[in-house]
Amino acid sequence: MLANVLVFANFITFSGYESILTEWGFTPAFIVQGARLETLVTHMFFHVDVPHIYFNMCFLAGFGYSVEKKIGTPRFLFVYLLSGVFAALFYTLLNMGSTVVCVGASGAIFALMSAYAVVYSKKKSRALFLSRRVRVPAFMIVLVMIFAEFVYLMLGLTPSVANAVHIGGAIGGVVVLGMLFPARTLDGVLEIVLSVVEPIVKVIGGILAVLSGSGKSEGEDRESAD
Repeated sequence: MLANVLVFANFITFSGYESILTEWGFTPAFIVQGARLETLVTHMFFHVDVPHIYFNMCFLAGFGYSVEKKIGTPRFLFVYLLSGVFAALFYTLLNMGSTVVCVGASGAIFALMSAYAVVYSKKKSRALFLSRRVRVPAFMIVLVMIFAEFVYLMLGLTPSVANAVHIGGAIGGVVVLGMLFPARTLDGVLEIVLSVVEPIVKVIGGILAVLSGSGKSEGEDRESAD
């Protein structure tokens, strides 16, 4: 977090700040050509404006601290940096000919969010739902945010935001975490999958039971009439 803030504070006052972003942000078209590969890392430390860095740092503080506390600082940095690179490559894969310059730590932050969901798969958090505070699995909040990014990407609702970077970061977070903690990551992912699938199965089972009971009652009515 400190590195992001220091870089932003140091360069934001420069008159040619936009050219600095162009120089240190990653551009898919260049990456595909094997040029300026260092920007796969440097783009994470540059932000467009104050709101951009403010919201990113809020999420970094909120999720990053908990993940770092759980896995340790060296592994935290490994997940953060490698997942950020993964996010940029994922975006590049989907936009190979793009000359749009991408900057920001959000890809790496979404990686920490998905890592948080996995390592705290059994944790409950408070969320606001229909003006009421309810306790829900912590991973559910993360899944909703990732799903929202997917919807934004598919519908093109936020053209100025690289939603694919966020999705790539979320995927990268689980992949890199799995490299460090294979068993723990698998357990966390399975916990999330089962927690999501189980209520769906129950709902489907309930609907089928109601339909089955309804059909049975109609059959019995016909028999009585006969």
